[in-house]
Amino acid sequence: LISVAGGLGRFDEEANVYRKDSDCLECLKDLQRFLRRDDPFSRDVFHRLVQWDLVSTDIVPLIVQYQEDQDIVYNALKILTFLTMPIDPTS
Repeated sequence: LISVAGGLGRFDEEANVYRKDSDCLECLKDLQRFLRRDDPFSRDVFHRLVQWDLVSTDIVPLIVQYQEDQDIVYNALKILTFLTMPIDPTS
């Protein structure tokens, strides 16, 4: 999970922009797989991504910086959807 989250990209402070890594799209898809398979009772993946503040440090900057890249935006939005889905009351 650490390497997948780290493979999205990073903020370039000199240029003041977010730069995606070459494997960014694959990492977004891997994150979706992790979230899909997350244990509904413990939600370990969800809690770890929130702890790392992945939404504000990577997902939102990807959407803002790469608006024209439909695959990146679509897959980033799917992750946001996973992260904002309500908890199943039976879990």
